[in-house]
Amino acid sequence: MSKKLSIAAGVTLGLTMLVGIDQAKAALIVSPVGATATSEFTPGGEIGNTIDQSGLSIGFTSGVDDFDAYLGLNPIHSILFSGNEWFTNFQGASQTVTYDLGSVLAIDRLALWNEEGAGIFSFNILSSNDGMNFSTVLSGVSPIDNPPNTDYPAEVIDFGSVVNAQFVQFEITACDPNVCAIGEVAFATAETAESVPEPTFLLGLLAVGAFGATSLKGKQKQEK
Repeated sequence: MSKKLSIAAGVTLGLTMLVGIDQAKAALIVSPVGATATSEFTPGGEIGNTIDQSGLSIGFTSGVDDFDAYLGLNPIHSILFSGNEWFTNFQGASQTVTYDLGSVLAIDRLALWNEEGAGIFSFNILSSNDGMNFSTVLSGVSPIDNPPNTDYPAEVIDFGSVVNAQFVQFEITACDPNVCAIGEVAFATAETAESVPEPTFLLGLLAVGAFGATSLKGKQKQEK
């Protein structure tokens, strides 16, 4: 009986390993490493404020922390402007903001803290690998219009599919007539499956199970 249990345990362990290998990797939260904008209010309203976590009630570690777990903490953005948000220099739409992720990443969502007083009304999202040739990801996105004079939460915008890109561009088509603003942005890496084991590894597990079963059967015959 103990031999039966040992063999069963070995086979179960092998199958458990296979199940574990198929589990998905969690989506990570990623901050861009660089940003440019067609207009900035200086000093205090630089576009870099939207990628450095300034103004957020809770920080995160880019490329390490889980995207969904972090946003589940409901991090809110301060309404304090200087050093925390991007503002144009008294210019409305149209404006362009371009974010550099540092390398080509597989991303599928955007976390946008849309500034509560002069935030985006409508924008298009584009992507690029070289920073020059852009393709449309989403058009006519209308983010939440957060109430004024209140610290504001993130809105998650789903791309609908995985986008491989190093650069993400916002074409802002509508905002306040006199100014456009953003609090913070971050992206989610796409969830991916763990590596599938090599065929030889799978055959090895099956061989172990088959050998154990054959040995047990032979032993039972000898005992009879």
